Amino acid sequence: FAVLTPKLVSLANVPPLNTKTAGILEYPDSVLFTPDDSIAPTSATQGDQDVPILKFTLKTPVSFARFSSLKVARTGQGSIQTQGSNDDIALVKIYRDANFNGILDPAVDVLIGTGTFVQPDPNGTGAKTTVINFFKAETVNPSGSTYFIAYDIATQATSNNSDGLTIQDPGWFSGSFVPAGVDTMRPDNLPHDSREVTISPLFVRVSGTSLAAGSVLQGTTNFPLLAIRVQPSINQV
Repeated sequence: FAVLTPKLVSLANVPPLNTKTAGILEYPDSVLFTPDDSIAPTSATQGDQDVPILKFTLKTPVSFARFSSLKVARTGQGSIQTQGSNDDIALVKIYRDANFNGILDPAVDVLIGTGTFVQPDPNGTGAKTTVINFFKAETVNPSGSTYFIAYDIATQATSNNSDGLTIQDPGWFSGSFVPAGVDTMRPDNLPHDSREVTISPLFVRVSGTSLAAGSVLQGTTNFPLLAIRVQPSINQV
């Protein structure tokens, strides 16, 4: 700086003059969870993949928060397995909405983590929770990020069972949240239960074509009698 004469500058300390170092601390954000059940279909077929179960948005008020894993619990019902079964679900997936259209597009959206429930579960009484650890931590900001939780329905799933999921507590979200970090999850909209999707049976058509000749010599081996064609209505068996 400069001063005009006849003014003078008198220094109380010998230069250079240095300030104290100030540490930059992370802002303690409170992350808002907003669920949306409208994405879930009423039914899915045995063997269907990427069936959307729940859409949700995470948003911070000021700064950034890290989101690295999510705990979910399967919900369900059925006539035989009264709570549904973990065996109905081949894989649990979480996607981030990459094109911001609010619709699950597995070919476009980013798969950030997968998990499975405890199997086998023949009676539907096995532990229903699983923790989905992400391939790398997600960054949540004030603009918000939208995520999809999807199920791959097992080909051996029990038809007419219904399965969904629940997120029970802010503590089911992991990342830069207390005590690992300074951020917190708000309790708004928690616990939350998704819709339950009914599993429809996969129909299999079996047809046969006779290959038998009118006659055959004694001692003939590997004599063809019938060709059978098995064709599922969708997916595979």
